[in-house]
Amino acid sequence: METSTMEINNERCPLCPEEQAPLVARLDTWLMCDICEIWYHNSCLGLTAEECDRFDQYHCARCESAHGPSTCNLGTTPSNKKLQRKSSREHIKLNYADLDNGLAADEHVWGKILASKRFLSDTFPRKCGDEVTIAWVYETGMRQPFIVESPEGLDMRMPDPSLSVRDVSVLVGEWGDLFRVDSAGMLESKTKRISNIYILDVATQQELSGWTLSSWAAFFHDPARSKIRNVISLEMSGTELARQIVRPRIKHPHLTVHPLRSLRRELDWADHMWPPELKKTEYPKVQLYCLMSVKDSYTDFHIDFGGTSVFYHILSGAKTFYFIPPSEKNLKKYERWNNSFNQAGTFFADEVKDCYRVELKARNTM
Repeated sequence: METSTMEINNERCPLCPEEQAPLVARLDTWLMCDICEIWYHNSCLGLTAEECDRFDQYHCARCESAHGPSTCNLGTTPSNKKLQRKSSREHIKLNYADLDNGLAADEHVWGKILASKRFLSDTFPRKCGDEVTIAWVYETGMRQPFIVESPEGLDMRMPDPSLSVRDVSVLVGEWGDLFRVDSAGMLESKTKRISNIYILDVATQQELSGWTLSSWAAFFHDPARSKIRNVISLEMSGTELARQIVRPRIKHPHLTVHPLRSLRRELDWADHMWPPELKKTEYPKVQLYCLMSVKDSYTDFHIDFGGTSVFYHILSGAKTFYFIPPSEKNLKKYERWNNSFNQAGTFFADEVKDCYRVELKARNTM
């Protein structure tokens, strides 16, 4: 089979919108018609990269009428798709740190990538807060995300929606709590300087060090900021802000004295399983995170550490999630993608069959 000798930057997919072609060219698998030798993006044809590997001859729609349909040599073709051949050209890696122009200069690159893709509408359950019971959790196993559109019934408490990033800087502060047991066996609180927080540069998906909460607040509230940056891992246990938060609680229909049992007592391993004698000195602070994102922020596909489950509550603004089912097949693909030298140049959702888009707004909990 022949492959094109044209440079990828000079080649266009005839199915691509004008403004998206240069962007998609760097991220998609390319497929060539064996008759007219015109190249197409797999996403424009509605195919995954895996389906592109199952081919014998690919005929585009314009050539199909005269030369017949595409053929496949690896079993039967799905009834609603004709499987295509895959380009053997080298996959382009998006190395934003090294590129001097093109995508590297575009702070909104990930938003444009997402706009060029097709995603499935989510079918996740919508529940009222009082419908999220222990019995329902045990029955369903919480094997997929669920959305509670209003916090009523979850018996949760959150800060006022007017909370600003400057407020977070004051409440979490440049100072954090350090707990130890004194000589009399009493829990003593001291303060310890928090010198740095980590910021995610959205365009490069790289962490930036050397930031404090006050410098982050100044950046966030600066109307003239030119970069898109994101805080995704500010752990705030033991701070003044944490004292304003009560995590969701789930109704336990069989309890009469205490009709609400804390979710953390039922499901949080740190609270439920951590040895009581260690809670005063070695308690893990991995339970309360504050996420602060400017408009058009993006975090690439990932699995939360340890495969943990989390609750997200949107205090203000909006957030869009993209979910891929954690099937054994998808997890193997994720492992290969995560360990690939050209991970930055491959949009992971293109490697799988289904990716669901979920949009959350203020007061939603998932």
